Amino acid sequence: MKKIHAIVLMLAAAVMLAPAARCANPLDALKGVIGAVVGGSGTATTIPAGTWKYNGPAVTFKGDNALKNLSGAAAGTVLESKLKTYYEKAGLQNMELTVGEDSTFVMKLKKVSLKGHITYGESGQCTLNLDGIGKLVGGKFNGQWQVIGNTMTLTFDISKLVDLVTKISAATGKSSLKSISKMLESYDGAYAGFRLDKL
Repeated sequence: MKKIHAIVLMLAAAVMLAPAARCANPLDALKGVIGAVVGGSGTATTIPAGTWKYNGPAVTFKGDNALKNLSGAAAGTVLESKLKTYYEKAGLQNMELTVGEDSTFVMKLKKVSLKGHITYGESGQCTLNLDGIGKLVGGKFNGQWQVIGNTMTLTFDISKLVDLVTKISAATGKSSLKSISKMLESYDGAYAGFRLDKL
C-alpha cells in the first residue's frame, strides 16, 4: 500500500510541476508521466546502437492501458522481485545486449551468444527476430522498449517472455524454467523483460 501511495504522490508532483505551455490538459500530463513509470514508447524511433548490460528485471504495461493499470505498477514491483530469482537461475545476470547501427543484435551470455535482428513497428514497439543456434530453433518476440537517460526497458508479452527465457535456458545449458510460466499466469496484461544500462 505504501508503494501505491508513493507512486501516486510522485505522479501528482510531476503533473503540478509540468509547464503549462507544454501540456495544457492535466490528464495528458498524467498519462505522460504514467508512461514513464510503467512503460511507453519513448521518443526515439530505434533502440540506440551500443552495448547494454542487464541491470535487473523490468515490468511495464501497454501504453494504452497506463491509467487503467496504475495500481498494477505496484504489482509490477512485486513481479520484478519474483523474476529476479528466475533470471538468476537462467543465468541472465551477466547478459549483455549489443545493438548494431543496422539493427542487428547479439545477446551475450556467459557460455553462448544469441544473434538476430530487430524490426520496429509503431513507436516503442519492436520484434526481436532470434536466429537459431545448433538445435535451438529461433523465433520472433514482440515487445516494447523505452530509453530514459542511459537505461532501457525491453519487455515482452508474458507468454513471449516465458518462451524467450526457456530458449535462453536451453542455449546456456540451464535447467528448464517451467515453473516461471505458472507464476506469470496471474499477471495477464503485463509485459515483463529486462532493464539494461548503456555501457
